[in-house]
Amino acid sequence: MIRSWLAYLLLLLLDALTWISIDGYLYYLLLRVLLMLPLLSLFLFIAGNRFLKLQLKTSKKGCVIHMPTSLPLLVCSGIRIQGSWKNCFYESSETISLEVKHREQKLQIPKLGSGKYELQLNSIQTRDLLGLFRKTQSWDKEVTTFCFPQPCTVTQVQYTNLLQEARQSLTGVFSSDYELKEHHEGEPVRRIHYKASYRLQKTMVREFQKEESAVVLLHLCFPQEQKICECLLAIACGICRKASPQDLVRIRWRTAGGRQTAELQGPQDMEGFLRKLLSMPRFCEVSRDSQDALYLDEAFAALFEQEAGI
Repeated sequence: MIRSWLAYLLLLLLDALTWISIDGYLYYLLLRVLLMLPLLSLFLFIAGNRFLKLQLKTSKKGCVIHMPTSLPLLVCSGIRIQGSWKNCFYESSETISLEVKHREQKLQIPKLGSGKYELQLNSIQTRDLLGLFRKTQSWDKEVTTFCFPQPCTVTQVQYTNLLQEARQSLTGVFSSDYELKEHHEGEPVRRIHYKASYRLQKTMVREFQKEESAVVLLHLCFPQEQKICECLLAIACGICRKASPQDLVRIRWRTAGGRQTAELQGPQDMEGFLRKLLSMPRFCEVSRDSQDALYLDEAFAALFEQEAGI
């Protein structure tokens, strides 16, 4: 801003030289123009700030900053936002500073790990067209929450690539935030109960290695939106799906609104699907009577009866 004012004063000085070298009429004409430009820029700057509104929308790789109108971009030479990303699970954060140049601009998510993120915009700074005026306003909106990577609908599943990759990279110990019931020989159903563990990948793969023909019954509590749960349940079914990949798989589960059904058919590369499942935040435990919870019903075991030959 100081440079802009120095440049403006330099123009006034050059205009004064026209009084000496050329003509007084030309001097007054240029002087009026130079005096009107800051006033016009200030008027447009004030109008643009009144229409400046930002909306945050979720995208696959971060979020999208959306402006309802492009007027602020036309009357401002720069719009800069300051804020911070916070990963709620790992309790890590990263500051952001972004120059907004389009009505819809992507804000990339930082590499702080998968999970639930909170985006806090602290301030918005705008400059007029000439760079003579600047305004900084604090962001008084509530913290916006996102989950990354975003779960996507899975319609075809395949287990081979995942199992092969997991067998090569199994290290570490199990986490203490899950319960694994002992499997007795002759029992047709292996019951595994997870409490939203980020160690889900290692645990499930190890159990499949022990007995790949076992039927797996999952009890998962997801206090989230139904669409997200449908995606996660479809992915969970892909974990258990190992035989007859061409057959149709039906998923059934109960919600507060009644029984739900989804269908999966055909094989598909499942690389990275566990990242989608593990991307959900640390869930609170909910009872089976909770109206806000979605959980897998006991009938989920019936999906794998044909596979286990029960």
